[in-house]
Amino acid sequence: MGCSLPKVSGSGDVTSPGRIHSTVRKAQIYTQGGMAYTYHFLDFLLGKDEVGVSSLLCLSSVRELPVRVREWCGRGYELVAVHPFVHPCSPESASMYRSLHRAVLIKEANRSEKRLECCLETDVCFCGHQVPNPEVIQNYMKKVQDLADKGLDLVGLLQQPGGGPYFPGHWDPEELSSLHSSPSPIHSQSELIQPQANQIETTSPDMSPPNTTRAEMELRRPSEQESYKPEQGGVQLFALYKHTKNLIGSQRYYSVKIPLQLQWEAGLVTGVNAHWLDHMNQHFLNGAILSDGFLCLTEDSAPSVVEGVFIFQASLDNTLETTSYDAIVVEQWTVIDGVAVKADYTPLLLSLAPYGWRLMCVLPTPLIHTNSDGSLATKQILFLQRPKQLRRRRERRG
Repeated sequence: MGCSLPKVSGSGDVTSPGRIHSTVRKAQIYTQGGMAYTYHFLDFLLGKDEVGVSSLLCLSSVRELPVRVREWCGRGYELVAVHPFVHPCSPESASMYRSLHRAVLIKEANRSEKRLECCLETDVCFCGHQVPNPEVIQNYMKKVQDLADKGLDLVGLLQQPGGGPYFPGHWDPEELSSLHSSPSPIHSQSELIQPQANQIETTSPDMSPPNTTRAEMELRRPSEQESYKPEQGGVQLFALYKHTKNLIGSQRYYSVKIPLQLQWEAGLVTGVNAHWLDHMNQHFLNGAILSDGFLCLTEDSAPSVVEGVFIFQASLDNTLETTSYDAIVVEQWTVIDGVAVKADYTPLLLSLAPYGWRLMCVLPTPLIHTNSDGSLATKQILFLQRPKQLRRRRERRG
């Protein structure tokens, strides 16, 4: 089902919501959903040590992200999505923009700023010289389920630009304190990485490296043989986890492959299309929520159809009544000038937040074009969900 949402006042086609797919009609989108949300957006450069813009956050590795969102967790927010604005396999003309990312945090509008336990964990789920294919992502689902059974929920997958920095085999407590995280051993350069659960990097508010004994530090350090120096152009794919609010072992994770049609012109992607709800709606009706999506696309080919892998989470408790969900899928343009985001999906989310629509994931695409003023326009696909509302029938009179 398609519908249209109102355009932002004074905006052109690029800055307005694009094509909309929804399981509800336009009039039903703006009905109270029993919940309202507040969003916070944290933009950062990933793989950069510093830039000339002092107000922009720079992270050398995905491993540094957990400590950077700790402040907002202390204000009642939780991390709901992390994404690059430009797909890693975008054209070379967009290479300077590939390091620009966003973390989206959310909280219930009526929640007080009571400090929440912020414990995010990172896991290297793939390391190699080629972009992981759908089978690699699907094989990693066993690890996702194993961690869910131990009380961790998947937030999303995030690729490290350029393969990421080299992490030496020996760490001083001062170095660990500055990073607020510790690397897990990496045993292979080209195979799927499946470290044990106790090798996942953890960041928690109670962490105090100066009080850590030398023996404990040695347990956390990877050996020289286990460390990896990714070559330029290598791929590291991280998985981000948060501690679950659900009963441990009550959730099931599974993946679904969805075909996407690509249009090409002069070697550039000019269109990305998919019948999103045809593939997803039954999962939403069965009570599943979308955790994240990954578009498997390489730079050295121009296929007309590629496969996106989407990860769903569903309840295993058959004794509870299943909650069905409505969904909105929005194709949204973002305008970037230098390292500043000039127009994006923020107004759209803020307009939907009072009606209980929760952002689930943001899928970047390689679809870009350069505007006349030199800024870059690129498209993302947004996925939102809300518990299905009961349709009230008008009572007949007489």
